[in-house]
Amino acid sequence: MIANYLKYISVIFAFFGVGASSFLYAQVLPTVDITSPASGSELLLGDPLLIQINASDAGGIAAIRVFNNNNYEQRTTTVGGVEVTQNERVPVLLGIATSTGIPDDYQFSFIPANIGILELEARAINLAGNGSPSSPVTVSVTRGLAPSIAIDAPLTGTTVYRGSELVVYITASDLDGIINQVEVYNGSQPLGIAELYATNNYRFIYNTNQAGPLLLTAVATDDRGNVSTSALTTVNVITGEVPTVAISSPIDKASYEANDAIIIDVIAEDIDGFVVKVDVTMTNQYNGDSTTGTASKVGAKTWRLVVPTTLSDVGLMELTARATDERGNSSISDSLEFSVTTGDVPTVAIISPVDDPLTLDDDETIFTAGD
Repeated sequence: MIANYLKYISVIFAFFGVGASSFLYAQVLPTVDITSPASGSELLLGDPLLIQINASDAGGIAAIRVFNNNNYEQRTTTVGGVEVTQNERVPVLLGIATSTGIPDDYQFSFIPANIGILELEARAINLAGNGSPSSPVTVSVTRGLAPSIAIDAPLTGTTVYRGSELVVYITASDLDGIINQVEVYNGSQPLGIAELYATNNYRFIYNTNQAGPLLLTAVATDDRGNVSTSALTTVNVITGEVPTVAISSPIDKASYEANDAIIIDVIAEDIDGFVVKVDVTMTNQYNGDSTTGTASKVGAKTWRLVVPTTLSDVGLMELTARATDERGNSSISDSLEFSVTTGDVPTVAIISPVDDPLTLDDDETIFTAGD
């Protein structure tokens, strides 16, 4: 009976010039399957995802579209006068698969932009316009493993002097990627980017210009955006000892004449560092004017400044010296005083006339002076 029915259909199609095979092809749906990746597989963010598809149709495949069905959007509808908002699944077209050149074999590749679950579906359309979907395949896109990072040196509790260079040594690695950056922080304040000097080894040089605690951490970021922070390392920055300074010459209450050159010698030393500068200040006690000069080092601990004087310096002078070490610590010596005079004052006396009444003409006057 079925054979007679098909024969009857074939006669009708033949009468209208339509082949029976064309009719049958138009009614048959294509078959399509995702053969790779396997459902439940994982992919690292940033890696390409290759989707392999097998699709066939007796009349030929026109196109294969690849979708991510795991996409939801909020939609608001009105039901009985009440607005209802709910999430609706809205598949996203990822692209069109292409033939590999092998019969029934297609592929599509893309790089997922975000972490999450992909629900992949391939939809095949035949030449007659009929379509059918594949079974869904899920793929988890993850960031992978976070990098590991540790500060190797200095050790926590280390003490350094202010002004010294602190070298921070760091080890950072990533098992499933690469380290893009290692940054060093003091508390929440970024200090700078560490440099790579050997495999997995980084270093950062910091100038300790302020006294106080440093709360050091190192932060590693890998190529997929994973971030790890090292354990806290505390470093104490101290100022150290201040230098000692004293004026050895001139002595207190010394006296000089104007135009004399005053040799000022200063003894300065630092028990936990070294003196880098000695400044000498002279202040005129009469008018308050002061001048400062920098002494030169002339011995292991001796610094010297030679100061010329003029008549404008006549008066009482106060002298101090300031010594500064390599860490910026400084101290001021005890002050001393010295005087600058004009020299011996000339004497004058009248030797004639004598101390007796003397009569002179109107145009005569006699003075005699001695120095």
